Amino acid sequence: DPDDDLNPYRGQPQKWTKWRDARGSSDKIPKFERVFYRAEPDKCDHLDHCAGIEGSSAEDGWIVFKLPVMDVGLVVVCGCCGKDVAELMFINNDKLEIEFDGVRLDRKDFDMFPNRKCARIMKQFPKHMTDQRGHAYLAMRFTPGTPQQAKVRISHLITL
Repeated sequence: DPDDDLNPYRGQPQKWTKWRDARGSSDKIPKFERVFYRAEPDKCDHLDHCAGIEGSSAEDGWIVFKLPVMDVGLVVVCGCCGKDVAELMFINNDKLEIEFDGVRLDRKDFDMFPNRKCARIMKQFPKHMTDQRGHAYLAMRFTPGTPQQAKVRISHLITL
């Protein structure tokens, strides 16, 4: 929530948008079953469909995630759509800044994990953290001055 009192980026632009695959949430339902719900298509939703949040320029500001309490400090971010997007969207995208607990992460520490769709951006808690039992924030934005470019679409965020 951009207006949450605890959000450290409160007051700064946070305009990343929700994204949903054009095929919709009934795409995974067999066609022969969909016909039974033509009059009530909302009853034919399937939880497993492509969706996420996306940003495309510096004007979108920050996307901020309040992370749950973690034991290890592992943070993985997955992109959409395709099976080989982590390198382009996160690992080699020097137009995307990623911060954890207010400190910019060094992309030389990023790698693909557990597949080529996801980037492990943290393997463990950083040394600057003094309280590893509370909530921390992960934030991303395009560097100031970045024009409209290829979209970054986040489909999953994994923590441990």
